Formats: sequence, C-alpha cells, structure tokens
Amino acid sequence: MQIDLSQDSSNVSSRDISNGLEVNPIICFAQSGDAPQDFIYVVQNHISSLDVKVDTDAQLNCDCSYGCSSTKQCRCARFSGINWYNKDKLDRYSDLQGEFEGVMLFECNDKCNCRLRGCDNRLVQKGLQYPLAVFQTGKKGWGLKTLRPIQAGTFVCEYLGEILLEDEADLRNDDSFMFSLGAIPVLDGLRYE
Repeated sequence: MQIDLSQDSSNVSSRDISNGLEVNPIICFAQSGDAPQDFIYVVQNHISSLDVKVDTDAQLNCDCSYGCSSTKQCRCARFSGINWYNKDKLDRYSDLQGEFEGVMLFECNDKCNCRLRGCDNRLVQKGLQYPLAVFQTGKKGWGLKTLRPIQAGTFVCEYLGEILLEDEADLRNDDSFMFSLGAIPVLDGLRYE
C-alpha cells in the first residue's frame, strides 16, 4: 500500500525522521502533528550491557578481490548455499524460497578482502534503497509504508535496536518489539551469533 503524497502537508511531522542517516529521507506522517515519542533513529545495533559479547572473531570472511558473485569462489556466498543477489541487487528469496526454506544468508563483511561498493554479496549493509514513511495508524500505533511499489521478496530494511540481556529485557514495561536472539553462554557472559 502506498501513501498519497498529495495529502495535507500539515500531517507531515518530519521530512526525515532518520535525520540524514539514510540515503533516502524517511518522512513521518502524524495525525496529531508530533513524531513518535522516545524515539531514536539508529543505523547499527546498540549494546547496552558490558555482559553482552558479540563475537566478530568467528565471523566468516572471504579473500575475493572483486565481485563475490560466484558461490564457487566466494566463501561467504558458498556458506549461504547460493548467491542470493542478482545483478540488479534484488534478493532472489521470493524466487527460490521453496528450494532454500530456512537457509541463512551470509553477506560479505568488513573482514573480507572485497570492498562494499564492488561486492555483489552485500545488500543489507548498503542501507535503505527505497523511500519509506513512518505513519500513525488509527488504532494500532505507528507503522511503516513504502512511498513507491517494491517487488515482492526485495530487501526493505534491517531491524535494528538495542541488544539486552534477558534479565534487563524483563524489566522493560513494553516488550512489543523485542525478539529473542540465539545466545550462547560463555565463561565471561553471553555471545550472540
């Protein structure tokens, strides 16, 4: 569903709720005229506890010099079982989902020899590529809509936020947008993969 951009501009509470952190501005439409309260736009996860360890040493990497389009050559794409991205940078999940149901996707990363701009196995890291709008629904709070059609199966955005320990999460009043990650107990805390 698309938002009608011709609607009354008095409903626009922000021309860019990301404050310039995204290539495409994210418009905020609010019936009350105010943007969401207690909202901080982030482009990477925030770790709120010293007890949370994110193990980047075990992160997979490749030694490709350019492209990473071949599962035979790129270790990261090979670990996914397929190169999920075509030349147009659209993910192929919708075309292949019956064949690869439940398979994890591994993109190249900062530890790889390839570079972000020339790598065919990086999409999520490039951020938002489509114009989006945050809007106030009638009864269900805030929502997110596209401002133009997006092909089914296409990457839209990454779900980011605060990484908490379960004890700290249990103390929060609102757990509407919390998800449990795969935590592995280690000697000095928890490691997330």
